[in-house]
Amino acid sequence: MKPPPLPGAHQTHAGLRKELCIFFIGLGVLLAIPAYFALSGISGNPPPLWGLPRHLAIGVPVAILSALHLFSGTLLAVLDRRLFGVAGAISSTLITIFYAVFMYAATGDIPTNLISIVIAAIPFVVWSRVSKFLSTTSSLK
Repeated sequence: MKPPPLPGAHQTHAGLRKELCIFFIGLGVLLAIPAYFALSGISGNPPPLWGLPRHLAIGVPVAILSALHLFSGTLLAVLDRRLFGVAGAISSTLITIFYAVFMYAATGDIPTNLISIVIAAIPFVVWSRVSKFLSTTSSLK
């Protein structure tokens, strides 16, 4: 039997665009949940972090990362510009950087556990998909 033909460049581009849009918007929604709880749910008097109240030191960066992902995914879906794919990949990289900085500041070490490995892998996976998306996009966009 003969294998089915490979999808054309347009199908690949549309599929990658859809995949990235879903990932960026989904991750933005998932980050909005802990941002909300960090900004509204931290009670008591936990020690400050970076000279700021802990709810602001955690909630504001996570809310910004959430907004960056939501904007990147939405604008990529609507406008189909290369810039928004790259912006989403940069936003995903910033998650890993914030996690490492936060864990080191809060605990003095970056733990070696499954969540750390998953968060460290996010930029590699996202950048590989974005580079594939950029290779299928015409140079005029």
